[in-house]
Amino acid sequence: MFFQDLVKTYTLQLLNSKEFSDTVEIIDVLNRSQKQNNELIEIIRDHERGLEIMVDGVDQPKEESVYKSEHKQLVETMSEYYKDYTAIKEQLFQVIKSAIKKDKEERLLDKKE
Repeated sequence: MFFQDLVKTYTLQLLNSKEFSDTVEIIDVLNRSQKQNNELIEIIRDHERGLEIMVDGVDQPKEESVYKSEHKQLVETMSEYYKDYTAIKEQLFQVIKSAIKKDKEERLLDKKE
């Protein structure tokens, strides 16, 4: 949501920038990331519901092993998601920074004229 607000705030600068195609691509990636984020939230909620197997005091080796395996996979998935998220964030900030800088330069040139 923060990224969407950021893009909305600087829409005019992004539309006028040379990096418009990059902006469109990043917005598409953001939308896919948001969908993935929602899916991961559901997976984590389901995983949390299964936590009872681990803490109920009943010895269930097979179920506990499955839960641990799922947990390990979830940790790996979240790690990959975080790497992708960080890369998206860096790209978006770079594009917006460039657009803002260009906009400021144009305003300064307009004031001088």
